[in-house]
Amino acid sequence: MSEEPRQDALRAAKQIQLAGKNKPGRYYVASSDPTEAVESATRAFDAGAVHSAALLTDDAARAVVLYGLTTWPALLTSLDDDGPTALIRAVRAADASDQSTQRWPRSKLSDDATVAFAALG
Repeated sequence: MSEEPRQDALRAAKQIQLAGKNKPGRYYVASSDPTEAVESATRAFDAGAVHSAALLTDDAARAVVLYGLTTWPALLTSLDDDGPTALIRAVRAADASDQSTQRWPRSKLSDDATVAFAALG
């Protein structure tokens, strides 16, 4: 795809995305409006069933969601074994390997990548 039609398609996709942001039945982004945090999805688990937990920004989650570098269970194991820095390095390497954003279409090459990980019990 030439650059101009690709940029037009990305602009159109971004407009659709922004039209649905922070709307009932769509998705919420608290960074845009912190009061939207009340819309967070929550779920309760038996404390004995949870061995680890992670919070990831969307760019860090690309390892699973976009790049397919790992699975969610394997990501938790990797975070426990190798720490968050290894995950962020892997995401950055994937970002850099696709400078044109053609292999993995996305609106920008990379974004903030933050990981918080806790090994429990």
